Amino acid sequence: MIATPVEVPVRTRATAQQLRDLLDAPACLPPEYGGGFSNHLPMALDALQKLGASGERLHAFYDGHAARIEGDIDPAFAALAAEFRRQLDREGADTVLRRTLPRLQPGVSAAAFHGLIRTAHALRAGSRAELARSLAYWSWRHRVLDAPDRPEALLDFDAWAARLSAADEHLAGRMITSRMVLATQTPSYLALGAALAPQVDPVGALAGLAVETYLHSRDFTVLHLVTGLHAVRQLQPWLPPASELQPVLVGAFTAAYLAAHPRPVDVRSSQRDWPEVIAAAIASDNEHTIKLVHACREEFAHYGDPRYLAAAALATS
Repeated sequence: MIATPVEVPVRTRATAQQLRDLLDAPACLPPEYGGGFSNHLPMALDALQKLGASGERLHAFYDGHAARIEGDIDPAFAALAAEFRRQLDREGADTVLRRTLPRLQPGVSAAAFHGLIRTAHALRAGSRAELARSLAYWSWRHRVLDAPDRPEALLDFDAWAARLSAADEHLAGRMITSRMVLATQTPSYLALGAALAPQVDPVGALAGLAVETYLHSRDFTVLHLVTGLHAVRQLQPWLPPASELQPVLVGAFTAAYLAAHPRPVDVRSSQRDWPEVIAAAIASDNEHTIKLVHACREEFAHYGDPRYLAAAALATS
């Protein structure tokens, strides 16, 4: 049974136009700052608006975060953003996405999945300027991971997931992306990155493993797998079919899982309901918490899986 999304009273919700006004403004903000951290401000603003935050809350969040995002805008990124804006103005989002996303999907994990995630948020927000910047960011940081070995035999999902969870690779590095690159050189990635048998719904299967892993580890890198797979599902109408998409997703998932090296931690379950969790996310200043709760609320509505409420409650505890 598919669940019904939790609704917030309309009178308290920031309007879509208020969100677009904020997203259309920050052309001066770089896509990265602080030595390679992604600019999460536009993604968090969209998530806040979708969760039901007020206009005042969106403006306060913008004011509190924009000042932290300092740095110069790379000319190559600026040129890409300008070109995508011209294409969007001339052809519309649907045509541009149908042409662009199949080209970008081999680098789905670019910038720790943030090119993908930012694009999905921009599309939902309906901001042409932000969609242009998102596609530019994905293109600017596009990188295809090294291919794993061709396995002698394919594994069903449970066997593949069990072997992945048992992998014991220890990868050093501050950034998720750099650890993922290191992961592609490990025996575990080479053995498992292409070893999953074809799945009817590879996005849903991997999403379930991601949320289950987050519930037991509260791992920061695994959080990006939850939000990244949510973004993939949102963008599926413009992506290749599952048979073509699965190899890319499985390779990226394997590399990110190994980069995370998630291990069980003592996580106390929370009995809070969706209204309490959403209120906590709206009040939070942590952009990752906001984005995760939004993704979990949407995945819960789509799959009807109670683990998403548990993960959202854990993130806001």
